[in-house]
Amino acid sequence: MKRSVVRKRLYVSSLAVALLIQMAAAVPNFYTFNSPRNKTDELFVIGGILPIHKTSNGSCGHIDGASVQYVEAVSYVIQRINSQQASVNLSEVKLSFEIYDSCGTISIALQQTLRLLTPKNGNGVSAVIGEKVSSVTISVANLLQLFHVPLISIASTTPSLSDKTQYGYFARTCPSDSYQTRALADIVNHFNWSYVVAINSGDIYGQAGIKGFQYNFQNVTLNRCVAGDSIEIPYPRAAASDYDAAVSKLAAPYVSNATVIVLFAQPATVEGLLDAVQRRRERDHTFAAKQFLWVGSAAWTTSLDPKRYEIARNVIGVIPEAVNTTGFDEYFQRLHISNHTDNPWFAEYWEDYFKCSLNGTNPALPICNVSNQRISRTNGYVSNVNVPNCIDAVYAIAHAVRQIQQSVCNGSGLCNATRSSETNDVSAVDGNLLFPNILKVNFTSESGNDFSFDSNGDPTNTIFTVQYVHNGQINTLGKWDNSKFPSLQLNYESIFWNETNPPPKSLCSEPCAYGQFQEAIQGQSGCCWNCKNCRGINYYSDRKVCMYCAEGLETNLNMDGCVPIHATYYSASNAWAIASIVIAGVGFAIEGTSIAIFVIHFNNRIIRAASRELTAVLLIGIFFCYLVPFIYIIKPSLIICGVRRFAVGFGFSSCFSPVLVRTVRIHRIFNREASATSLRYVNPLSQVTFAAVLISIQVVISSVWLGMEPPTVRQEFDAHSALIECGENPYVGLSVTLVYNAILLLITLYFAFRTRKVPDNFNEAKFINLTTYSLLIIWIAFIPIYYGTLSLGPTFQSSSLIMGTVLSASVILGCLVVPKMYIIIRTEFTKNQERGTSNVTGKSAFKMDDASIRKETSIGINPLKHTSVDRAMQQESHLCHAGTQTYN
Repeated sequence: MKRSVVRKRLYVSSLAVALLIQMAAAVPNFYTFNSPRNKTDELFVIGGILPIHKTSNGSCGHIDGASVQYVEAVSYVIQRINSQQASVNLSEVKLSFEIYDSCGTISIALQQTLRLLTPKNGNGVSAVIGEKVSSVTISVANLLQLFHVPLISIASTTPSLSDKTQYGYFARTCPSDSYQTRALADIVNHFNWSYVVAINSGDIYGQAGIKGFQYNFQNVTLNRCVAGDSIEIPYPRAAASDYDAAVSKLAAPYVSNATVIVLFAQPATVEGLLDAVQRRRERDHTFAAKQFLWVGSAAWTTSLDPKRYEIARNVIGVIPEAVNTTGFDEYFQRLHISNHTDNPWFAEYWEDYFKCSLNGTNPALPICNVSNQRISRTNGYVSNVNVPNCIDAVYAIAHAVRQIQQSVCNGSGLCNATRSSETNDVSAVDGNLLFPNILKVNFTSESGNDFSFDSNGDPTNTIFTVQYVHNGQINTLGKWDNSKFPSLQLNYESIFWNETNPPPKSLCSEPCAYGQFQEAIQGQSGCCWNCKNCRGINYYSDRKVCMYCAEGLETNLNMDGCVPIHATYYSASNAWAIASIVIAGVGFAIEGTSIAIFVIHFNNRIIRAASRELTAVLLIGIFFCYLVPFIYIIKPSLIICGVRRFAVGFGFSSCFSPVLVRTVRIHRIFNREASATSLRYVNPLSQVTFAAVLISIQVVISSVWLGMEPPTVRQEFDAHSALIECGENPYVGLSVTLVYNAILLLITLYFAFRTRKVPDNFNEAKFINLTTYSLLIIWIAFIPIYYGTLSLGPTFQSSSLIMGTVLSASVILGCLVVPKMYIIIRTEFTKNQERGTSNVTGKSAFKMDDASIRKETSIGINPLKHTSVDRAMQQESHLCHAGTQTYN
């Protein structure tokens, strides 16, 4: 009860304000239509607040032909419904309307709204259609909301009007700017215009619209920027200096890089801005050469005059999709000034349409020849894009009334349950009942499209037509439909851009090349940058930031990504590998020749004296040492890595063990005390057994190494290469192998040193000494080099190990094997030349000198004894002596 009293007092106060306004200024006309009805018919009044006249300095100006069409659209639909020609049938209810002119200004709109709310002839207004300008609509909606009167707008698109907490009785048949801003952002993003200028009029329409565009442009899509800040032009009263200031910002540094201007503004603002652009072009030739492309909102893109289209040159905009209005078009074209006097603004519209004067009050215009004048498409008639919205608004109200009849009033009339207590006239339908039913309507419009509202009072289906205007010529470019994905669908055949004439660019900075990164420019948006090369190697970029290639990858040739590094391994292309292979190859050739001689002359006394069995073991060891370079140039695998470990140790031990056993044998023979006891373990079987034991120790070492550290294959990476190598710890397993073989070498060196004073004619000891000393020099150099190159990488490490192995084998081959083979060849050659004296030569060659005999005697060996040991020692001395004589 208390709430109703407050509202009534407010209503009375509002009426008082309205009366004061009416006394202070002349009030524009209004249009009332009452359809003939039966006595039993209820009357449902629809109000209208429309800008019949354009705004001029805050007051009413020139007639707006589009709004006259809106008025006639309301009249057209109501007449169809009342005459039961429409799809909705209101039983025992007739519709009527009261339409007032707001002139597009808030003050006049509020005044007219108060007049509209005043009951006339016992009939109050139940719903209102209007307004066109969003700022005016907001004021009217706030006022009507006080009395719970629904308002349906046909052209106000500000997104904030969808907020039902603020505008609880507002709905609209036009799409919200939230869709329009999405459509504009989709267009700009489609052409990849990443840097644009944003301009708006200083009213709620322009402010909310440009804010929505920026959100959809920048937040939904990355790397999009508005040049500087959005430029706002005062509205409705803007001076020429305001427009000139806005245009000056277009020429500012970096902002001038943008060629696309998004303009969300009222038509008056757009006209003033384009005039300022033309003024700037006339005095600034640089600016005049710049081509802008304007992306505009529905408020102005198709409403400019030809002169301003010429200034703009290129315009892309969206307008609500044109629908079929054939019925209304036929109705409107039948209207004539001679028979349509109910509409108080129609005469003014007639004069404006035909550019004539009906009563001669305007001497600048000719007298209208009304008898020959008809409105038709041939003389310029086009229905306004918002006419369908106006028609849908009336139908929505009618369908809501029908729903109320069926749910509340038993299917006919308007019963008392529908009446409002919020106004002085209880004949109005309660807005709390009417508005929810408006939101529930679902019908097929005259255009054939399904129409309904969502919970916010916005139409559920929103389709925009995308238009391209080039030098005043309008072309349909495509559609934007919120119910489809993707929403934007363009037809390039309707635009002059193509492969040879691409769309204009609108960006602050050109994209960087691959291999470069974007360095932000201080004080500018994120779309402005300088391009800098990525520093360092193995860096690539996505043209924005530099990124490092992960291990095992390197930058590709385009520097836009990484590719696997081509893996290499220690191969024959390596210089050290080539050198070791050449040496090994020569060694194999010499060893092969030696083996051939060894086999052919297997029973030769020289070979028997040198211990055939130990020599065979020695040749096997040399073979393995020479095999090492070839094993190392094979691509590493688990098997190859295992063979590498075995071959090196086995080769060394197979070379050193026979030499050690041979040296110890000589030492025992020439450095023992005189005794009659025969030497033990000097026969070939014993010698081979000792060598086999020493070699077996190395085999055990290698086997334990392989068991404790199984072979693995790994890759070592640097900036541009990858090396496949065997994964092993060089400080553990190989070190044990090298230490063991170094011990064998040192023991051999010791006994070789002890046998250095054997008789001069005993050459075997001399060659062993030469061999051990040479090996010592090699190993003194080899070991530090091997461990010193570990930090240089596996290539140097492998090279030093291979070279040490090959040189060791070459020394043994050259100092111990080759001389014996040479003696055999020389002996055979001499025998072939002196066949007649071969027996004498043989005796001379193998005759022991007296010193040797005395030596053998002094150490207790009787050359005349024929035990097996004695025969071996005699053979040792005789063959060595023979070798000396042969050399001589």
